[in-house]
Amino acid sequence: MKKIKFSLLLLPLFISTYLSAQINTYSGQILQAASTDCPEGIETPPTSSLEFELEVVGLVNQLRADYELPPLKMSPQLTAAARYHANNMCENHYFSHISLNENGEETCSPFDRIGAFYPWMAAAENIAAGQPTPESVFNAWVDSPGHFANLISEQIFEIGMGYCSCPEDTYSNRWVQNFGRRHGNYPIIINNDAETTASEDVDLYIYGEDTFSEMRLKNEGGEWTDWTSFACETNFTLESSSDVARIHAEMRNASGSTTATSSDDIIFEGGAATPGILVKVKVLLQAPYSPATSSMSTALKENDILPSNQPFNRAPWFYEGNESVGNTSNFPDNVVDWVLIEVRNDQGQNGLIEQKAGLLLEDGTVIESIGSNSGVTFFSITATNNYYVSVKTRNHLAVISNDAIELPNESPVDFSSPTTVQGGLDQLITMSDGAYTIVAGDFDSNGTITVADFNIFSDEAASIGLYLDSDCNLDKAVTVIDFNSYQNNISRIGSPAIRY
Repeated sequence: MKKIKFSLLLLPLFISTYLSAQINTYSGQILQAASTDCPEGIETPPTSSLEFELEVVGLVNQLRADYELPPLKMSPQLTAAARYHANNMCENHYFSHISLNENGEETCSPFDRIGAFYPWMAAAENIAAGQPTPESVFNAWVDSPGHFANLISEQIFEIGMGYCSCPEDTYSNRWVQNFGRRHGNYPIIINNDAETTASEDVDLYIYGEDTFSEMRLKNEGGEWTDWTSFACETNFTLESSSDVARIHAEMRNASGSTTATSSDDIIFEGGAATPGILVKVKVLLQAPYSPATSSMSTALKENDILPSNQPFNRAPWFYEGNESVGNTSNFPDNVVDWVLIEVRNDQGQNGLIEQKAGLLLEDGTVIESIGSNSGVTFFSITATNNYYVSVKTRNHLAVISNDAIELPNESPVDFSSPTTVQGGLDQLITMSDGAYTIVAGDFDSNGTITVADFNIFSDEAASIGLYLDSDCNLDKAVTVIDFNSYQNNISRIGSPAIRY
């Protein structure tokens, strides 16, 4: 008979509470094990079944609706944390909230593990093993008072789900639910976090009832509605030129001193699917660039270190796009790294219209993550209109175009040309072969190179074979070469419009 296990972990606001039949027989405040080897938080662990994960989340939100509780928004960061733990339990054949290595040694406490991916102010976790279907694991959690308390908690706004199948293991699989709430984050949720809608009329839930007094909404690329009294539940009409619709919300309190923005996507089956507008970009990165070959290093691809999913779903970008190559074998041989392309209607902090993650090739060309387009496709802009374009990376200063550019563009927006870049030569490095590259050393990607970047380097120094932000020359190792790139550029500052 297949063995079945389940366990739970609950953390109310600021209080660590650990409940697990495997390590405790009582409830209360429990000290966590010391963490010695936690994830970096940039890993992109796989799932054995996205369909299973989505079904469980749907069941959770239906349960919450039955209890007249707000839905939870599926978080890419919490999902990465949940998948990481599900995979780790399968690979090392254990069942525990505390992460173990292959020798059975404790390596990371659960809240440190979740915190590596997700900056929580409240967090909780349910785990299970052996249940064959989403419905069976959901029912097991519902029938357990502790797990059920997590499912209907009002202290959390977001959910992540991880499922890993390991048929050779005693329990055959692992299920992990991570729940969380972030400081200053107030999700907007379309249709109970459904994946698709066939109707242009959708229901919205917006968190922040106790914080905000007014709100306004808009479709991606559309105009804001007038400010109205805040209502956590409302409806809205989708307008989208593509099959993915996005709604933005902006909230403020009566004095205007507290504001927040949020957005959510849904597949709109009634959308007028269009091919979108192709934006062509060229950019060279200083640290991996070689004047001898006039190209950038592809060492991350050669050593199978690049993540299959876009890496900008964390601070400071918090970009929730689903760009992916599916499997790392699908990367082109000449790929350097992921980059984040933005289209803006002005050079101000609030000018962002749309973002897309793309693949940077060794010659500076940026392409789609899937397909052969020499550019990145945007759906929220109008053909023949003029827009500003910016490029962001994991460890070089971001740049933005000096002028608004008509899109689509036949010739790339060339950030290796000083005349293209706002700030000109002040925002570029002149290489020995005469090429112009963007500036290395911004390891926290906030738009300034300071001692904070050195602290990141110091924490990651001497690491080998990992996808780390302080590896700015992208050679899979954090060494003195990366430090020298940082040191030579310390105190450099990026354009105000694209600083965090």
